[in-house]
Amino acid sequence: MYCKIKHPKSAHLHVHNKSHIYIHPTAQLSLSENGYLDFTVKNLENAPSRPCSLYMNDHSILTSDGFTMFEGADIYVGSYAKLELGKQSYMNASTIECGKYIRIGDKCAIASHVIIQDTDYHTTYDNNDQPKPMTQPIIINNHVWICEGVTILKGVTIGEGSIIAAKAVVTNNVPPHCLVAGNPAKIIKENVRWS
Repeated sequence: MYCKIKHPKSAHLHVHNKSHIYIHPTAQLSLSENGYLDFTVKNLENAPSRPCSLYMNDHSILTSDGFTMFEGADIYVGSYAKLELGKQSYMNASTIECGKYIRIGDKCAIASHVIIQDTDYHTTYDNNDQPKPMTQPIIINNHVWICEGVTILKGVTIGEGSIIAAKAVVTNNVPPHCLVAGNPAKIIKENVRWS
């Protein structure tokens, strides 16, 4: 595994021994200066632990400036896909499925049971029987809070400082500093701040 990891001496990769990691020989995991990627399993007394998992398919790229995966988090990076993870961001027991390109900015908080998926895995057609793109990039800008049970689908950009309410299904772009909720997600409040 270590031959596929590019990092300066100031970076670190912390893998809990119960985590599952597969990195294809042609894939690349790259850590920035002072960056990190942590797979952390919480040590709760008498509680069963769920391992984290990372699967990187052929010619995939994952870059991390400082990202933490907590117990039960899963990341899949498909063939020729690229996933960028920002500084001081984290995800709980959620899933990222990157089929082409996903970027998560700095200081993002991803709660449990969130799905971030930039691909449909199947071709769909419009009213004129023309195929729609199966995969489109997802951009999550800095300081975004994604609450419990959210689904973020292909082709979405989420603006800086926004909050995605629990159980929302995000199918359209979200402007900066907005609270969105519902299925499909709609703007509930503007000029929101969170810490």
